[in-house]
Amino acid sequence: MIDLRPLNADLVASGSNQPERVVALIMACLGEDLTDGSTIVRTISALGYNKRYVGIQLSANAGTNPDRCLWQRLNDGTYKLH
Repeated sequence: MIDLRPLNADLVASGSNQPERVVALIMACLGEDLTDGSTIVRTISALGYNKRYVGIQLSANAGTNPDRCLWQRLNDGTYKLH
């Protein structure tokens, strides 16, 4: 399992807000081939983030248009970066 604690600590120290942190953490998961939505939510919520909020960010930033969305949800339900 990916250890997101150092990245999260860096994001907090840099003064980023919660939405920015959660998006960066999701992108880190996807960059490490952690692509299952429930696993992503569980991994990030283990850092103290609300599961529902992480899920909302995961869904809200998913789409097929790379100009508007950060990642996409594939037909099998997994996610990947554009």
